[in-house]
Amino acid sequence: MFFKPSHSINAGGISHEWLGLNNYCYDKSFAPAGKSVIAASMLSADYDWWRQKYQDKEAYKAEKERVAAEVCAAIEERYPKPEEKLNRLT
Repeated sequence: MFFKPSHSINAGGISHEWLGLNNYCYDKSFAPAGKSVIAASMLSADYDWWRQKYQDKEAYKAEKERVAAEVCAAIEERYPKPEEKLNRLT
């Protein structure tokens, strides 16, 4: 499922207008009982931008955390009440 957040998400030097979500609740091996995995994806990314960013590991990690926070905020805005239920893996 794709949805358009209220604001674009900048990731990899590209402004993303759409966010894709896949819910893997059908596969019980992905998460413990009572939990589910939701994978977020964006339509495009600039591999060279990320590769260059990776040269500075701390900057790379900080950028991944920033993008993850924006994605979680967009999900929480679209689907109210998931706060404290989303765990990020970056």
